[in-house]
Amino acid sequence: MRRGRSKVVQTMNAIHVKVFLYAYPRLGALAEASERAAENKAALSFRSLLSTFDACAEVAEEFSMADRLLELRRQLGLILGDLTREERFLLEYKFFRRRKMIASFADMVPSYSMRTYFRKQNSLLKKIRSRLMFLGWSDARYDLAFGAYRPFVQMERALAEGRERASLPPRKGMLFFQSSASPRSEERLLPLRAKTATPTAAAQAIQMTTICTVFSPPPLAAELPSTDPEGTLKKSSLRS
Repeated sequence: MRRGRSKVVQTMNAIHVKVFLYAYPRLGALAEASERAAENKAALSFRSLLSTFDACAEVAEEFSMADRLLELRRQLGLILGDLTREERFLLEYKFFRRRKMIASFADMVPSYSMRTYFRKQNSLLKKIRSRLMFLGWSDARYDLAFGAYRPFVQMERALAEGRERASLPPRKGMLFFQSSASPRSEERLLPLRAKTATPTAAAQAIQMTTICTVFSPPPLAAELPSTDPEGTLKKSSLRS
């Protein structure tokens, strides 16, 4: 009698799911920053100490990272589109913290107890985790796609160190819109690059333009040889 081979089930750590959720509102800005970084590296490749192959690989990786970030945003958007309004509110309150979006839920302030709130958040996290796994995400795929991506590495470290507590609701009841928690408290979990992705990309572009201007060749007119090396035309004009 043959024993059937046990199928290895690929799982996904809950911290990785939280990294995706905290980063979701900023994925577009992070992708733009990676694209700008690729352009800057390509424009300044003449100053690189790397080999041509390695320099091209760095540029390609930045473009690839931008594509992976945008694809992640698309997949998360599909998952969020299937959630109930209450579930979207819970995500907005804990993870996204976009003021305008939170204000759009002003007509449905839930009266949860603290215990019910955490139970609903845990249940919602498991639901999103299962949807991500259905789309093919696992810890192995996460490490392959974003294991070395600095913003996600820093965010994952912050979550592992327990710094998520800054975004928890107040202890005295669920006063969602009069919370003592700062609406920007979740940004403490995010690395500097995540919070300032677009300004950083713009600053890099300006810096790249300045550096390239310094190292740019002289104008074409300055390189052309003089057709009157002896200055005869100038002397004839003075005589007349």
